[in-house]
Amino acid sequence: MKKYILLLIATVVISGCSNTSQMTNTEDEVGRVQSMYESLPERYKVPGLEPLERVNAMNISGWAAIDQRSFILTMGPSTRYLVVLQRQSSELRFANAITIDNFSSSIRPGFDSVNVVGDTLAAPYQIEAMFELEDREAANAARDYIRDWQEPEVVE
Repeated sequence: MKKYILLLIATVVISGCSNTSQMTNTEDEVGRVQSMYESLPERYKVPGLEPLERVNAMNISGWAAIDQRSFILTMGPSTRYLVVLQRQSSELRFANAITIDNFSSSIRPGFDSVNVVGDTLAAPYQIEAMFELEDREAANAARDYIRDWQEPEVVE
């Protein structure tokens, strides 16, 4: 009987440690994504959009460049994401295709990257941030916000 009680206690302790580790990992992930978001240039901080920790990488069906550092990624018939790269790609707006290097079934900003398939061979561009867009209108609004962005005037 003592063996069963000790086994039960050990199982509860191990389960408790496992859950604490998962919570810490989730909290670390949220903190990492928030830190990356805070370092983004203001033009990519579209009002009303929250940065995502990860996106399911199933059924990618298209993309459309916004500028040299961002694009709209379409998954399935109606799911869209704003993707912001860590640095500019001079070929993004004119590329024939892009590929996404992800190491799992999800795309994670800070870990996964985009290869721009154009006239020259380019290094991968790490994904810095991703934002879910509700519909086509939200995608158009995000595109327009980024393209129309103007640096605030400095008042002396």
